[in-house]
Amino acid sequence: MSVEESSSQTEDMSLTSGKAASLTAEEVLSHLRANPRDGLTTTEASRRRSLYGLNEVVVKEPIPAWKKYLDQVDKIFSFYLDS
Repeated sequence: MSVEESSSQTEDMSLTSGKAASLTAEEVLSHLRANPRDGLTTTEASRRRSLYGLNEVVVKEPIPAWKKYLDQVDKIFSFYLDS
């Protein structure tokens, strides 16, 4: 498939991690229209970046240790008060 053919298609190539985990590596590469040997051309990478955004993972702010401790103490008190 040429870059022109790939660019003209507007089909969604997104793939969840759960779905990808159930597929073989070849199936994932086929779904994403990727070539493991050559990768993507600069043009195709730019096109996908404009469609899907940057390949970033959103990391949640970690819960502070003091908050975890207070939550545990609260659970213990709640358990004893309910008894």
